[in-house]
Amino acid sequence: MFKTDFDDFEALLTSTADLMGKNPPKSAQVAMFFRVMARYSIEDIRNALEAHLRDSDRGRFFPAPADLIAKIDARQDPRPDADEAWAIALKAQDEFDTVVWTQDMAQAWGICKPVLSMGDEVGARMAFKDAYNRIVRESKERGEKVSWNVSLGFDAAKRTQAIEHARQLGHDVPLLENNTPLLEQKMPEDVREKLKDLLTILTAPKTAWHEKGEAERAEFEERKKQAEKRVRDFIDKNLTDPFGDVNYTQNEGE
Repeated sequence: MFKTDFDDFEALLTSTADLMGKNPPKSAQVAMFFRVMARYSIEDIRNALEAHLRDSDRGRFFPAPADLIAKIDARQDPRPDADEAWAIALKAQDEFDTVVWTQDMAQAWGICKPVLSMGDEVGARMAFKDAYNRIVRESKERGEKVSWNVSLGFDAAKRTQAIEHARQLGHDVPLLENNTPLLEQKMPEDVREKLKDLLTILTAPKTAWHEKGEAERAEFEERKKQAEKRVRDFIDKNLTDPFGDVNYTQNEGE
């Protein structure tokens, strides 16, 4: 805000006090309030006051600067609170689930994961929440915006479902192209074809080769081994950074 916004700011606080049936703040209090909120625009203040009055919990009390800052932050940089973040991060325990989470959640999860692996879910939750709140606070102090990432699970159907659900919630995450798994989209063409070949072999009906002669069955088994080896070689070579500049990570048994 600018100095010229002071009168409008004072009028907003006075109107809020009148609406709530409370005494308006004194001049010295308004001046201090104005200095604390000076980094925000008068429109930000107006929107934050309206949001505060609609709050079924905090809206019963006359707003403090921290109340308005929280509303402005939630509007400009919506991040889940620690409890919601914990519920999202827990899905990372299952390697088949795709998790759409923020970088803050991923860092906090890495901190609490050793505790959870020992079977102490209560301690892990406390460690996660403490770490998450600290990481978010430091991130906001550095002026960093929330960054949503995709941690891919092995279940292709769940990938599509998780990503589409996240986009419906307004999170900035990529869609799957033509229902193609993200991992497959970023693979070299030759590797993609090898994986498809392996899938064809593995899913072929048993009668398709059981009825054949011994030589053909042996050839089938050899092709299967070669395809599996090619996949293992590709993973060993490329797993450290399989997506280049794409911000995706594979679940690590989290």
